[in-house]
Amino acid sequence: MFTVSLAGHHGLPAQPSLVCYVAAHELLVVAAGYQQIKLYGEDGLELFVSCVANEATAGASTSFLQPTANGRIVLVSSDSGVQVVSLERCNLAHRRSSHPCRQGTRLNIHTIFMPTSTSWTMCRITAVETIKSHKSAPFVFLALDDGSIQVVQEDTCAFTTYAIQAAQLGLSGDDVAVSAMASNPSDANQLLLAYEGAHEASIFLWDLAKKKVLHKATVPPAHGSVQSLAWHASGKRFAAGFHDGAFGVFRTDKQQSAFFLRRRRLR
Repeated sequence: MFTVSLAGHHGLPAQPSLVCYVAAHELLVVAAGYQQIKLYGEDGLELFVSCVANEATAGASTSFLQPTANGRIVLVSSDSGVQVVSLERCNLAHRRSSHPCRQGTRLNIHTIFMPTSTSWTMCRITAVETIKSHKSAPFVFLALDDGSIQVVQEDTCAFTTYAIQAAQLGLSGDDVAVSAMASNPSDANQLLLAYEGAHEASIFLWDLAKKKVLHKATVPPAHGSVQSLAWHASGKRFAAGFHDGAFGVFRTDKQQSAFFLRRRRLR
């Protein structure tokens, strides 16, 4: 069906933890150490970027790393700090205060830090999602340990007035938490939410515009919590990876699902 070939090889930085691909600029981003990222791109580009906001946050590591449709990176640190790193490939003749690479191009980097507050630093972020297929929807979703999802403006790194509360999904925020999220690639108004806790793990399809649940899927208790979510390009099916190593495939237009168990190695 397809052919796999080696396009390039690069040495990884020390203590690599997370990786993402920024399609808008064809850049591979690797998180390493304490809030540092290394960028790999065409023309032999290899660049370290420090994302430490100040000395007080210097010891925090990177917990989440997500690309956006607008060529930015959302980096969330272990102290719940949030920052948006804007990347821009530009010509040498137009930009001077940039990071150089080969063959007459530069990479312009700008970082936006979230305004901090006492109430915000008390929260723990459990999941992060960005809208990767729609440039006209520059929003970041942050799931907090109280079961809520806050929406942040990608351009300014500031909170919007929109939020999703666990009670809107018929859940109690005291005993549930979001373990994974995924934005529908064909509809920016649809967001998958996986909740764990209480009696069972559940996956909800939330309509951001209508503010209601469009679909709900329940995970058999034997599989444990949902660790990851991924959409099919059609936006009608999605897959969920579970704590026990199994995964399931679900439809959003029908109550259909299929579960695939993890294969165990024979000794």
